[in-house]
Amino acid sequence: MDKDKFEIDVKKLDDRLKSSFDKKDIPIPDEFDSMVEERLRHLNSKKLIYRRVIAIALIVLLTFVGGVRYIPQFASYASSIPGLKDAVNWIRGDKGIQSARDRGYSEVPEIVIREDDYTLSLSNIFIDEDRIRLTAVLVDHTRPEGLNNDTVRVATSIYDQSYENDAYLNLYITFPDFDNSMYSTMFNGGDTHNTLVRDIEKALKKDELQRFIDTNPSYLTLKATINNGGVTHIIDIELPLDISKIEISKRFGLNNEILFDYGTIKLKELTISPTRMRLDVEFDMLDGYFFTGFDKVYLVDKKAKYSTEGLVSTTATQTERTFYFVPSLYFEELPNELKFGFDGIRIGSIEGKSFLLNLNDVFPKSLSYMGEEIIINKFLYENQNLIVDSNLPNNTLKVQGFDFESHIGNKSFSEQGNDTLYRKDIITTFYNAEKKEIYELSLSFPGYLVPLNREVPLDFN
Repeated sequence: MDKDKFEIDVKKLDDRLKSSFDKKDIPIPDEFDSMVEERLRHLNSKKLIYRRVIAIALIVLLTFVGGVRYIPQFASYASSIPGLKDAVNWIRGDKGIQSARDRGYSEVPEIVIREDDYTLSLSNIFIDEDRIRLTAVLVDHTRPEGLNNDTVRVATSIYDQSYENDAYLNLYITFPDFDNSMYSTMFNGGDTHNTLVRDIEKALKKDELQRFIDTNPSYLTLKATINNGGVTHIIDIELPLDISKIEISKRFGLNNEILFDYGTIKLKELTISPTRMRLDVEFDMLDGYFFTGFDKVYLVDKKAKYSTEGLVSTTATQTERTFYFVPSLYFEELPNELKFGFDGIRIGSIEGKSFLLNLNDVFPKSLSYMGEEIIINKFLYENQNLIVDSNLPNNTLKVQGFDFESHIGNKSFSEQGNDTLYRKDIITTFYNAEKKEIYELSLSFPGYLVPLNREVPLDFN
């Protein structure tokens, strides 16, 4: 064994742990003993205790991971312990992933890649026609261990460069097998100075995976781009793939129309995949108005409520939207009384969406949109950045922030602490903005609440 390496066949251990959970005593694999002893012979006595602690900790960790993955009761108990809930969620995934795993849906075997100074592991890999989801753990072996994550940042998407900084460690993963390689990244805890832990999910469009399967692929291609101290390192990954284990989604056409004062919403299709359900919606709005979204959207039947978790919705076109729900009904009979529920509909008006602000104006300043007040607390230009500090006094109107068309740089939205239950303080920062005296700004994703509490029985074709 190489004295500078201490590697374990994780797949073998995982299989052994899984088969051992139905036994009263969980044996420690013989491989551990021989591997640890071999390694310890190369260490001086000062390090013996440290290495034994590492070995024991690794055994405990693997036992914990196996228990969470394969014993639902253990996972439920562990998630109730303060500090362990995030770890359980990281191992098991969202409710849709958990449900699919518990019902025997196969995940793609994990892969660990050691290249130069990095180790990249991809696990919890699930693929169906709705999404590709995985957990990525990146370790930079040149950085010291044990520090907090204040010096660690990760880009939230492949197009978000606002976090680029020589002091930061960044990870980007793209999907070259698909025309649209965009994905979402979810923070899942566990970051240290030398480690990033992220859940990565690519939402698939209708028939996107089927077109890929039709090429009879043996691999799923991924591209990992690491930015570390301004230096870029690229890892090309071929993930072995057995397409025979990918279950095809069930699709149901719908005939529902929801009429309200500002237009008509049509429920078009329900797609049920092993890890998640998706509902395709169209809307026909009155002239001058547009659909923003639903408040607290869900599916419900007599047995359970299926909610949004992680990715809530995607926008296909200006008149189409897709909503996602977990867990999935894929492994059960479709109930006769499945309902689509929501607490309200949010809309926007083209009139009043754009307005002028002058850096020389006196602030705070009040604006009105659809009869609701927006307060601009501060509007200033500092260090080549334009900053809009605003708040909305109540929950009737929500906005993501502000836009202005001539800005070609990056921007960020941040939401500050609430003074009252519904008071939202929103700061929008435009980086490297052109300095002008007057700016024409527009509201980003405004949503005026139309109270409309409904549960609509789905009318299947």
